[in-house]
Amino acid sequence: MNAAGLLLAAGASSRMGKPKALLPFGGETVIERGVRNFHAAGIERVVVVLGCWEKEIRRACPDLFSGKVVAALNPQPKLGMLSSVQCGLRAAAKLGVEAVLLALLDQPFVSPLVYRQTLEGCKTKPVSIPQYKGHRGHPIAMSMRLAEEVLAMNPERQALRDFVRAEPGRVQRVPVEENAILRDMDAPAEYHKELRRLQQKHGESDAP
Repeated sequence: MNAAGLLLAAGASSRMGKPKALLPFGGETVIERGVRNFHAAGIERVVVVLGCWEKEIRRACPDLFSGKVVAALNPQPKLGMLSSVQCGLRAAAKLGVEAVLLALLDQPFVSPLVYRQTLEGCKTKPVSIPQYKGHRGHPIAMSMRLAEEVLAMNPERQALRDFVRAEPGRVQRVPVEENAILRDMDAPAEYHKELRRLQQKHGESDAP
């Protein structure tokens, strides 16, 4: 499927106390790992939605936005995730793709296999969501045929979950074997827990 990845990285990282995107994670930054996950899943074109820490991210990762990785700026990141998704969709529309895979910055530990499985589900229904033991998580795949519907939503009053719940019949649930789809790392304790998991799994380590 001709798809683009959308990495949502516009948040303020208020609970973390520093730019989450630039934290070390397995020999690279969180945002670099996020982009690499798409590439490892066979998704070459990636839109990274920036916001609160745009300047810092561009300064720290000058080579990230080149070739098939582009940045889209969310001028109002405080409006929440839906506003970032809308910014990403506008950028993806210019790429001529059939679908997008929405991934969260604070889930760099979700495997490329889950990315591929979720995107595959989008061939059956226009929205595809992974689930672990009946619980839904991220990333989310979506046909670009639904882009206008999402773009018409009001981020001040609505959230992406409203779109997902609007028509359950168009959602493909994809069973996966990773509880990683349910985890995130908003706070320092969660981040350090994920670093320990990473080290135990791959022998990778960081010293933040």
